[in-house]
Amino acid sequence: MSWIQRYHLRLYFHNSIWILPALSIPVALVTVSQLTRYERAVGSHINISTETARAIMSMVAASTFTLVVLVASAVLVAVQLASAQLTPRVIALVYRNPYRKVAFSIFVLTFTFAVGVLVRIEDTVPRLAGSCSRLWVSLQPRAFHHVHRQHGKDAASELGGALGWLSWT
Repeated sequence: MSWIQRYHLRLYFHNSIWILPALSIPVALVTVSQLTRYERAVGSHINISTETARAIMSMVAASTFTLVVLVASAVLVAVQLASAQLTPRVIALVYRNPYRKVAFSIFVLTFTFAVGVLVRIEDTVPRLAGSCSRLWVSLQPRAFHHVHRQHGKDAASELGGALGWLSWT
């Protein structure tokens, strides 16, 4: 592979928003599979009814999917506004934001993990997988906060700074 191909590949990975969320799906599925396999081998489970656990996990999955759609729609609207009213170079700044990529990945991972746990609830409720679901759900508000604010800067000032920088290039 030549240096120009490596450069284009690295630039593509750096500018695309979908790679981390796409990678988080198999990570969540493998993690749920391994955790539930381990829990069945050890015999670990929570002493709550399976219907309660199914209701909780379906609520987690539904609310997380709503969050995924909200973030994806906000990114789409930002790209449409930037491409219609501003220079096309601003579009790369929307997709390049690492906080947005990680937050979107956490949302997709949480949704996939919750659905994976929901499918694996049979006659007992897995303890470790439920605890991991709580962990991923607890990270969501912080990740959602970083979608809109990064280190004390809000999205408008970030876009304004980017436009100021682009006017000098």
